[in-house]
Amino acid sequence: MDDVLPVVVPVGNWDPKRDLLGDWLVKWLQESYSKLSQPAAAGGGALAQWLMAQGRLLPVLDGLDEMHEDFQRKRSRS
Repeated sequence: MDDVLPVVVPVGNWDPKRDLLGDWLVKWLQESYSKLSQPAAAGGGALAQWLMAQGRLLPVLDGLDEMHEDFQRKRSRS
């Protein structure tokens, strides 16, 4: 676990009806950290994709409560 990097990811703008979480995370990483858009030395796409595929990133999802209400499951209180 020493070579896993936690990354706080604000998911308030993620639309689960439009993007799978993994795809959205890669896109967000590339937009937020331009160096992660560069090709991975090992091949297979951008560095962000490679890091995710290798399990080197631990996304810490922040802002789930800020997502549009259509994407939040409501629990009934009993």
